[in-house]
Amino acid sequence: MHATVYQQIAKAVNEQGTREFTVPAIFAILQERGVKMNTSTPKATISTALGRMVKNGLVKIVFKGSGNTPNRYLRIPPEKMANDMLDEMDKEDLA
Repeated sequence: MHATVYQQIAKAVNEQGTREFTVPAIFAILQERGVKMNTSTPKATISTALGRMVKNGLVKIVFKGSGNTPNRYLRIPPEKMANDMLDEMDKEDLA
């Protein structure tokens, strides 16, 4: 079974541990893995997924970017992330 785009994004976020990350960083990880995103705006898709994670309390914005400076995110708390994200992946798919 192939993982959905949301699942791939969630996996990349989960692997960041306690490190801050950005949309471009997650996009680079997905590109390295050969994840196919059937959209003309893959970074917007990642941003939307991260926004949902922020809304669900799985990720927080630690620096609000503007212009060419991206938001920086941090996942919180690590032990909650895996269980809650699996629940969310069952409900939503951005692919």
